Amino acid sequence: MDASTFTTTLKTTRPPFLILTPVCLLLGFAASGYSPQFNPDLIWVVIGALLAHISVNMLNEYQDFKSGLDLVTDRTPFSGGSGGLPEHPQAAGWVLAGAVLSLLCVVIIGVYLSLAYPALWLLGGIGVLLVWFYTSVINRLPYLCLFAPGLGFGVLMVTGTAIVAGLEQPVCVAFGAAVVFLMVNNLLLANQFPDIEADKAHGREHLLIRYGVSAGIRAFNIMTFSVAGLIVMAAMSGVWPQWVLLALIPWALTLKTLTALNQERENIAAAPEALGMNVMATLLTPVVLALALLLSR
Repeated sequence: MDASTFTTTLKTTRPPFLILTPVCLLLGFAASGYSPQFNPDLIWVVIGALLAHISVNMLNEYQDFKSGLDLVTDRTPFSGGSGGLPEHPQAAGWVLAGAVLSLLCVVIIGVYLSLAYPALWLLGGIGVLLVWFYTSVINRLPYLCLFAPGLGFGVLMVTGTAIVAGLEQPVCVAFGAAVVFLMVNNLLLANQFPDIEADKAHGREHLLIRYGVSAGIRAFNIMTFSVAGLIVMAAMSGVWPQWVLLALIPWALTLKTLTALNQERENIAAAPEALGMNVMATLLTPVVLALALLLSR
């Protein structure tokens, strides 16, 4: 493997986006009501979750390159792939091998953890299916495509981490999983707007293609304000400490994205800062929630 092939293969893991994984795991850990004694199995949770994220990224890059989608996509910093394989197609085999090897390691780690925590059999099985079929199948099923990202990062990662940490506060975890579920769904939804025509031409049929831009904007609006509603509800009901209301500060960054989507619609690529605000909100809101929960114990 020469230097350019190695660099391209690494690039397809999309390192800047991998930070989302530890953010989700941190919230699951904080919401779990963990015992003071640290569980070393959480290290395997982190490794397995990161490898799952790497695998789905690499599979997506490989399959979009092979279908020709990567060759016609107008990239933004937040959508359209890394662009690595169109520049260095000789790395395609290595990218596929990296994706498969990463997923194989996920399966091995998942089996190890599931033997100790049987509830993870179901979560892990769903996770493997999401990784393997996300690009080839799920992107052709509008509602599953809309909810699959949040299912993976919110329900599976947050809940799975909480189970291993010691699931002492399931309602607290459920609120955390729901917040991440909605925000990550919106993260991927907003990033689909610049790619509508290219996606449509290459066989995808997500929400924006099947039901139109207006439907996508309505879905984004509903999920955005549902996040705020969940945070307020959890704080006012006593499920979470009232310090979690500070998370509404980074959440408010999504209002910039919401406004831009309503104005620019499918031309949202003309306002990349709005997409960036959505990324920042999706990362910072769970972090603030996690810190509020940890510091309130």
